[in-house]
Amino acid sequence: MNEYRWPVIAVAAIVVLALFFGFNYYRQHYLYQERFLEKLQEMEAIQSAAIKEENGAAVLEIIPAEDYRGSLKEMMDEIGAIAAAYGHADQAVKLVDRRNQVLDSFAAAASPALYEGARRNNYRSVAATIYELAETYRLEEVSFVVDSRHLYLQARDGDYYLYQVIPLEKQEGKI
Repeated sequence: MNEYRWPVIAVAAIVVLALFFGFNYYRQHYLYQERFLEKLQEMEAIQSAAIKEENGAAVLEIIPAEDYRGSLKEMMDEIGAIAAAYGHADQAVKLVDRRNQVLDSFAAAASPALYEGARRNNYRSVAATIYELAETYRLEEVSFVVDSRHLYLQARDGDYYLYQVIPLEKQEGKI
């Protein structure tokens, strides 16, 4: 009884641990993550979705459908609902838009107003600035929407489009 086969027991323990962790990886990756991405790609507004690593954190990268003309806020709300249902509620979302030179210039000109509006909560002046800039750059479609958590800016110039989501600062102690 004192003559156990320690090498056989050690190898068996390593195999059991490898199977356990392999099964957990498979379950996490293919049963949760892949279903989550498939559910996102079923949305009319999304062309593709992937989870990528950026600066040591997982980021949900969304490429909107080129022909999507709906509300950016509604798209982000639907993405958030699906993410919450699949346990990805805290995950950062990165929208990959398709900009041209005009949209790049428009975004650069609009950014100071957007960030100042997010900080000072003066959304009407931001909206006025955005729509003035849209006329200056002769953009086809421009939408600026505010909710309790974000500022949403979307613009379209022919086949090119811009999506920008700015988080609002939470101010403690203010109503």
